Amino acid sequence: MSLAQFSSIDPKSFDLISVDLFDTLLLRDYSVQRGRFLEVAKTLSKTLQASGCQFSSGTLLGLRRRIHQVAYQAVSVEGLNGDAALARMIETQLALLGLDRSAASLFLAAELEVETRRLKPNLPLVRLLSALRESGKRVIVISDTYFSEENLELLVGRTVGNSPIERIYASCDLRLTKHSGLVFSEVAKLEKVTLPRLLHCGDDAHADLAMPRAAGCQAVLLPRPAWVLFLRHLSALRSLCESLAHR
Repeated sequence: MSLAQFSSIDPKSFDLISVDLFDTLLLRDYSVQRGRFLEVAKTLSKTLQASGCQFSSGTLLGLRRRIHQVAYQAVSVEGLNGDAALARMIETQLALLGLDRSAASLFLAAELEVETRRLKPNLPLVRLLSALRESGKRVIVISDTYFSEENLELLVGRTVGNSPIERIYASCDLRLTKHSGLVFSEVAKLEKVTLPRLLHCGDDAHADLAMPRAAGCQAVLLPRPAWVLFLRHLSALRSLCESLAHR
């Protein structure tokens, strides 16, 4: 569905609008996770070296990727409905590197700095959501992510500025995901709205379309163009080569 089709939905049919964050409200460039992890490692290596801690970007990259992998494996094995959390991943990195917990802010700052560089606002969607909010609709975000709600609020503030978003729900904080579909009934309960009166939109056919509809919500798909996905495939190959070079 296009944004034009989304805007043609009868506003009388819903009370609450929830939007996905990454690649919906905030559009990522052609970068891929592997490449962003490498950027974080490079940024963090320079920051730590300035404070007297000599860790190479290769060491930091390998540790970040391995901890990320283990964290999500643990979520899968334990059958949890939530998400891995960046805060806990950072705590693990600090422990393995022998760093004081006070350095957590440096690790988080590097993650958020790289994300901010790679994001831009989806201005047509922001304008539509702003108009809907002005008409009396409540606008929220539901995101499956390891970033906390506080982290996401910061990213939205940096990227969009004065946004129409009134509340953000992050899977790692709520411990429920869009991917499982369980988050929608919980958010509807928290927002005091019935599921059929909740309209969700996002870029993922499963998490943002199939699962909210299965839960009883209205939902529309706002996918990224095919050429963006193609360029990301190319970026993934470049990032793989660069990551191998930093081992």
